[in-house]
Amino acid sequence: FLLKPFHLMNHTKLLSNNAKLPVAISDMRALIETCENLQGSGNAEQAAQLYGNWLADEQQASSPVVWFSYGALLQGLGNLKGAMSAYEQCLRLKPGFGQALVNLGLTCEKAGLTDTALQYWGQLASQYFHTLDHDLNLVVMALNHMGRVQENLKNYQLAENALTHSLRLMPQQPHVIQHWVHIRQKACRWPVYQALEGVSTHDMLMATSPLAMLAALTSTQLNQLSSKQIAGLNAVQVKALTSSQLNNLSTSLLQAIEAADLAAIATNVINTLSASQAALLSTAQMAGLSSGQLGAMTTDQLNNLGTTQIKALTSNQIKALSSAQLNNLQAAQLAVLDATSFATLSTAAVAGMTSTQLGQLSTAQVAKLTSTAIAKLNTTQLQGLTTAQLAALSSSQIKSMGSAQLNALNSAQILAIDSSDIAAINMSTLAGMTTTQLSYLSTTQVAALGTAQKAGLTSAQIAAL
Repeated sequence: FLLKPFHLMNHTKLLSNNAKLPVAISDMRALIETCENLQGSGNAEQAAQLYGNWLADEQQASSPVVWFSYGALLQGLGNLKGAMSAYEQCLRLKPGFGQALVNLGLTCEKAGLTDTALQYWGQLASQYFHTLDHDLNLVVMALNHMGRVQENLKNYQLAENALTHSLRLMPQQPHVIQHWVHIRQKACRWPVYQALEGVSTHDMLMATSPLAMLAALTSTQLNQLSSKQIAGLNAVQVKALTSSQLNNLSTSLLQAIEAADLAAIATNVINTLSASQAALLSTAQMAGLSSGQLGAMTTDQLNNLGTTQIKALTSNQIKALSSAQLNNLQAAQLAVLDATSFATLSTAAVAGMTSTQLGQLSTAQVAKLTSTAIAKLNTTQLQGLTTAQLAALSSSQIKSMGSAQLNALNSAQILAIDSSDIAAINMSTLAGMTTTQLSYLSTTQVAALGTAQKAGLTSAQIAAL
């Protein structure tokens, strides 16, 4: 916030207003230019000495510009006492000099004279009400410094007053808006977001840091925002939403959250959504959830999803489903799951499904299960498969079954297996089948058996055929 010494291009107006200058303007310009060059080359102390020598001449000591530049240079060197003296002399020559009032306030603050600093900034801020010849940017700067210092002193009401005046004069100050909101939070002034002239609630929301925003907004306040405002939140802001806030959003506002932003929400927040709220998610939002988020959803949440939401799930998402989640899906939900995605289900997920759930899968879904997954099914699960499902299995799926699995099937299930698939059964597997199971085979299935397969059968098994 320190205002630097004037550059040459900024002197013209101030110098032209100084009728008391006893020296030529060119001499002053040469002084300032020389000091600037010295500072630029790292010789700031020499520049300060040159200013001091020049100002020691009473005939040359009546320029507020030089005194200000001298003060700014001393302030930068850490000579606070010298800087304050230079700024005070500048103000004696040009009362109300805005730049000097700002820097003198900062110097006093640095020296621990906060009350004095506030007085100088207050003097500058009052120019807005007492004179037309004021610099609005400097007035706003003074108000912002007053707000900052009062906040540090825990004078929250005074800090808020200063920043409120600043925002009324110049509304588009995101950083000031952020501090204004933060001060109201500290002072427990609810609602924190309260529209000011020229500053809407949305402006405040956009200027507030994600964590501060969430700490400030109640569920009621969130629901007062428009769908456009909710859609305008970025991923960081959406990620910071709590489950309580998400659970209390209206349908239109919940669905206004961009799918990509919703995917940024932590899994432990997603799985605390109420089942009814989860059921309000759009198909785009469902399809945009990460595999981790979907895998973390509770069985109640999944059970309440509509078939259109379930149908929108991608292969990677379906792959993330656990057996517990699959077991709690309704028959109608299972039916709309993309069949090709079943090829991505983990062996553990399939092996953990109940016989009832497996029996509700479509023939297309069963046909996509991996052979490894089929090989892991227990006898109870296999007994729950329908004849249509068994008929839909491929040769590799049937081949993956062991003797114990085939022995668990009833006659109708055995007969449902396609003859070409029977021909794919390994000799050792066939040899492990009971005579009862072998007797279930149809003549077509027996005819499909190869010589090598039958070579491993006992006479009793051959007789059973």
